[in-house]
Amino acid sequence: MAKRPKPAINRWVNLPAPHESVFRLTLGYRGWACDLARGTPISPARVCPRAHRIFPAHNRFVTSICPRLVSRTLLLATWPHREATGVENHAFVQNSIAYSLALAYCLGTTVVKSHMLKLREPVANGIMKVSGIRSPLEFRVFHINGIALHVVFAGPANGKPLIFLHGFPEFWFAWRRQIDHFASSGYRLIIPDQRGYNLSDKPACIASYCIDLLAKDVVSILDNVAGSKAFVVGHDWGAAVTWYLAGRYSERISRAAMLSVPHPRIFTKNLMTNPAQLRRSWYMLFFQLPWLPECILRRRDWALLVRVLQNTSPPGVFSDSDLEQYKESWARKDALTAMLNWYRAALLHPSKLALNCEASRVKVPALLIWGKNDQFLDHAMARESLQYCDDGHLEMLESATHWVQHEQPAQVNNLLSQFFA
Repeated sequence: MAKRPKPAINRWVNLPAPHESVFRLTLGYRGWACDLARGTPISPARVCPRAHRIFPAHNRFVTSICPRLVSRTLLLATWPHREATGVENHAFVQNSIAYSLALAYCLGTTVVKSHMLKLREPVANGIMKVSGIRSPLEFRVFHINGIALHVVFAGPANGKPLIFLHGFPEFWFAWRRQIDHFASSGYRLIIPDQRGYNLSDKPACIASYCIDLLAKDVVSILDNVAGSKAFVVGHDWGAAVTWYLAGRYSERISRAAMLSVPHPRIFTKNLMTNPAQLRRSWYMLFFQLPWLPECILRRRDWALLVRVLQNTSPPGVFSDSDLEQYKESWARKDALTAMLNWYRAALLHPSKLALNCEASRVKVPALLIWGKNDQFLDHAMARESLQYCDDGHLEMLESATHWVQHEQPAQVNNLLSQFFA
């Protein structure tokens, strides 16, 4: 009698390779059956499609954890029978395969989600603590103006509404050094990821990032969460939106503070007539090119963007852990193109506010905070901007750079508190 051949061993799970037909019948999906029978690791999108879709920035984690979970689960489920009868008779493996994979799927989803919480990944419509911020943060998603906007809240629900608007290349995390100060002072902080950034939607059309739509996003958030006028603080592109809000929607704004960005009319004039400012703003013209800026900025793990942040601020202002948070937001699907589309829309769809002297006048009290060592914008434009304010104030920080709220948070917080009092 011929010796019965020893079954082939599946190298991936260290178990006899089951018949493809059994898997087809059990799982109802040919692709899974083929992959398992051949010992090929299953792609995470097929094992745990929901987790793969929700956490696209962590594909490597999902890729490593899912195969190991399935392997270990199969091993544990069949261990007693393997010990008793050996690997030759593997009917038990076939019968237990559905239970094993179901358990692995559940475990995989749970582990992926718990791993994301360890990484302090904000979740929609939830309350959680973030490392380095004492105040509890509330994360919500608003469906407004045809997109979903991710918004972070802090402070008492009945406090005075205070909106913080980040710039390029940041997201809500840029205001982490302001959150505890103003939340403990009784303000209701509203900090959105502006459209195109981090967890907010990223429309593909450049026209979707014109300044009027960006300002309407803020007004729509106010319509949903606040019945009264709000204080608004903006930095960089967030300051450009704040200038627009203060001129166009003055009925919704109580006081406005702009950090490191001049009035749009002043900036437009200097961009066209001041060669020194044109040299400082060379990157705005470079960003008008299609696809090439994205390719360069992504190279070598975002080396250029990291170098810009570090070289234009004092040492240590952006820590390694901070930069990892920013890299994670830049790496989200379509995020970089959406961020650059703000610059593209500024030239292709210029603000009417910048062209109309009367419409661009700011009638609400305005505070302009500026770092004298700003490498992107000439500090002379700060004082020129006051001519377009009925009640404007300038605070020049002699040793600060463009990233004022990061490097001198205590002084910026005190200036804002005095201005809002």
